[in-house]
Amino acid sequence: MSDRTARLEYTRSTLEEAPASETSQYETADLDAVARSIEDRLESRLETDRLDSGAAADAGPEGIRSERSRSDGTRGDTDEGGNGTDGRISAVLGTDSIGFRSFEYKPRGPHGAMIIMIGLLAAFPTIFTSLLLSAFGYYLYRTEREGEIPLRRWETVDVLVADAAGDRDRESGSPNSSTVEATAAAESFVGVDTDRLVDLPWAHRKAIVMRVEQWATEATRDVAPRNDDDVFFEYLRMWINRSASADREKVDSLQTEIARDPAARRHFTDRLLEDSADIEADSSDHAELLTVLDVDE
Repeated sequence: MSDRTARLEYTRSTLEEAPASETSQYETADLDAVARSIEDRLESRLETDRLDSGAAADAGPEGIRSERSRSDGTRGDTDEGGNGTDGRISAVLGTDSIGFRSFEYKPRGPHGAMIIMIGLLAAFPTIFTSLLLSAFGYYLYRTEREGEIPLRRWETVDVLVADAAGDRDRESGSPNSSTVEATAAAESFVGVDTDRLVDLPWAHRKAIVMRVEQWATEATRDVAPRNDDDVFFEYLRMWINRSASADREKVDSLQTEIARDPAARRHFTDRLLEDSADIEADSSDHAELLTVLDVDE
């Protein structure tokens, strides 16, 4: 993953591109107090969702992350302390599975790739036997089948809390304002359902993990889509570790980072739902999620 998602660096304009966004102002308010109140509301919503679904506390990208800017302009997690001039809160709330997305993959791709390499590298009595084995491996490698990617939708809430008028007051020479402004955006994030991923045959599962890695790279580094045929050595590497738990951890890790960046999250969701018009990316009452801004001053 790139450093792009290492911190919460979205801006107000990024949040306003979401399907639902809202800005509230709080007079005579303390920035940290407003941020903590919003975090408490999101924590309460997250715990309620977990109780309703029975999900574990570390289920995929679900959770809340917050950061405050410090006086030196750098950013840090909330447990580092310090009174900042802005803060960011990112919450990923759990929802139910939403079905499957079809994709083409090579069910015998790892087997074919391995046979090709054996045919080319092993010392056989005749070149004919070696070429015959490689040709058989190539046939297996090129065989494709339609598979399914299990999907899950999460609801996300991103908040930017900032000093609304401090700079203007300092320029005019008046006392510092205590007005705090919070902008929240709510939207959906669609990713792979790792609960169902681990039940798939290993070649099918590995093909999904390969796609997720590719789409995550596109979303976070703004690179061009890779040619799907240029993956021969990826199929060879599938033999190294066939652990379902390792695949789950890999996908969960990638999706957790993507979920914290609104721009990357939208790109990843679009790629995952490509050619799947029957699956809706957004279905929740996003306006209801924005009630987290209704804090007590």
